[in-house]
Amino acid sequence: MLALSTATVHAAEAPRVEQHRHSDGSSVQLTTTVDLNRQRRQFRVELRRPGEASTTVLNQSQALADAPNGGATLSDVDADGVVEIVERTFCGAGPNCAFTIFKLNLITQTARRWFEGSYAQIKPIGPYLVTSNRSSCCSWTHQIYTTPDGDRAVKSDDIVATIAVTASPNDIRPARCLIKATDQRRWDAVVDQRPELLRLCEIDGNTVVITAPSSQSRRH
Repeated sequence: MLALSTATVHAAEAPRVEQHRHSDGSSVQLTTTVDLNRQRRQFRVELRRPGEASTTVLNQSQALADAPNGGATLSDVDADGVVEIVERTFCGAGPNCAFTIFKLNLITQTARRWFEGSYAQIKPIGPYLVTSNRSSCCSWTHQIYTTPDGDRAVKSDDIVATIAVTASPNDIRPARCLIKATDQRRWDAVVDQRPELLRLCEIDGNTVVITAPSSQSRRH
């Protein structure tokens, strides 16, 4: 009986705990546990406001067989001062992984699904959310999203432009950057507001020829 109990104890890995404290004094704790007996990975997110007890705002579970390189972390993805819960569900052979991002509401003490997609990098540029994927050995694709107000999740309709940067290690010509806007007038207005978005066309500071059917086309 003792041997069985010991085996059961070792079938669960030690929990991994990640914490973050916000400027308003509230704190978030993400606890990840792996149950080898059940072959499940579980995430629990607790929010604690100053002077109050902790509230569980999210419980997620992954099958180890379906998500062998899954996981979760806390990260302020949109740089608004409040961390998001970033759940990694799948990774391919390259740097791209599939993620589900949950946004916290510190007032209602809730978490909601905010973004789902595959990317290698994600970052805010002003009010826009940019995901970047490696398309091949020598090309990257960036999707530029507007972030909706209210409780609506980010979706594909929020993409204002896709930027594809392609280069060949055996080609002496400059890399090429192709910008495909969903609405050209809207994209021109976006670039006028945030010209730094065109820096997504740059590759290690090298010259890139930008190809875009708009007044924003230019040579870097």
